[in-house]
Amino acid sequence: MVYQEIIPEPPFDQLIKCYWALEMPGNSNSSYERVLPDGQMEMIFHYGDQFFCRFKNSEEIQPRSFLCGQLDNFIDLMPSGRTGIFGARFKTCGATVFFPFPLHEIKGSYVGLGEIGSEFLELEEQIQSASCTLERVSLWETASLKR
Repeated sequence: MVYQEIIPEPPFDQLIKCYWALEMPGNSNSSYERVLPDGQMEMIFHYGDQFFCRFKNSEEIQPRSFLCGQLDNFIDLMPSGRTGIFGARFKTCGATVFFPFPLHEIKGSYVGLGEIGSEFLELEEQIQSASCTLERVSLWETASLKR
């Protein structure tokens, strides 16, 4: 398992707590891991296989990319194969700059980025084909400056 955190440079350091990436080879012995609420909103991109998610009495596959609102309950996650995830963890109120809707609407849930705006689908493709975490950070920041 390889986990990285990168602290953003200005001006993103005012809005983003960190960028992070997690990579693991596929494992047929995977089991669900519990994620507890931490008050943070995140934008997440799967560039590996997506995760199974047990969330609010349902089980589903997470979207390829999504905005996760502040959790108000735990979720259980399990990889479906090879793990490759890139995320941007927002500071308190940091996400409000990037999205044109009241963020309390997604509290306790998540929304696929394609549902928010088609420009996120292009960013999703770029992040999937990037070769390293630093390149993903650069792609994310370039796209975010346009917003």
